[in-house]
Amino acid sequence: ADFKALRAYLAGDRMDRVAFSTLKHLAIYATGRTLTYNELAFLEENGLKLRPNQYRMQDLVRFIIHSDIFLKK
Repeated sequence: ADFKALRAYLAGDRMDRVAFSTLKHLAIYATGRTLTYNELAFLEENGLKLRPNQYRMQDLVRFIIHSDIFLKK
């Protein structure tokens, strides 16, 4: 209906999916290529470790730049 409703929708039960999507897009941008299935599975499983800090953007970026996806590909 409005911005508040959208924010509540995304920040509620879907927050994990929003964070995964952000991680995925950051990794694609950082590597300059599409990701493999294993890399996507890694992001989905290990990205949940960022939940206690409520998926702060700086934590998402650090997670990508310290991951093997970025460092070894």
